[in-house]
Amino acid sequence: MRNIIGNGGLAGVSFVSGSVAEYADLPTPASSYTGQFWLVRDGSGGLWSAFGAYKYPKGLYYPNDSDVWEVMPFNVKVSEDSSTLVNITNWAEYFGYAQDIGIGDRLLYNAVLYRNTTGTQTSTNPASDATNWTAV
Repeated sequence: MRNIIGNGGLAGVSFVSGSVAEYADLPTPASSYTGQFWLVRDGSGGLWSAFGAYKYPKGLYYPNDSDVWEVMPFNVKVSEDSSTLVNITNWAEYFGYAQDIGIGDRLLYNAVLYRNTTGTQTSTNPASDATNWTAV
């Protein structure tokens, strides 16, 4: 697991294209919105909706291959060293145990999110290293 937050994103995808109150409000036909994600703010539908179990949960939706809006699954994995998910304030300490970094990888340093542009990190912190990092 990398000592960073996130990665460079999805190529060719506009993230988030629109927002609607519930699933029924998503634009049609879904195939006209290929490559786009739409935020559904509230869950709706289903026999158990009164109990918070919705047929169409809130979340990000995208058009699948069958021309139907489908909720986007999110997979999250937390590092065994969960301190990597917090704001890094001591660059020298972080650099001492940091693993490889890739182009587009992101990290939070002194409350600023940075994206790596070269796949390289040095002993110089991201705020002072414009060659390898850009603030997001």
